[in-house]
Amino acid sequence: LNSPLTGTGFFDKISKYLKSLALFVVIGYLIGTMLDIMLETNFYAPILAISLLLVWILKVFGKDLKPPAGKNK
Repeated sequence: LNSPLTGTGFFDKISKYLKSLALFVVIGYLIGTMLDIMLETNFYAPILAISLLLVWILKVFGKDLKPPAGKNK
């Protein structure tokens, strides 16, 4: 029985996704914070963090939603 939900493969994938997610959001937040400091505003950080979060979601799930090549027999 080799279900994708059991075994280490699934958790490796999830932790890899979460690490890249954290990286994306942190980078967006840091860039936004630098913009906020330079422009003396306080809304760029959340906007950039959220937009990078959305980009990440589209990147990850867009890739997973496409049918795998060579399986359409």
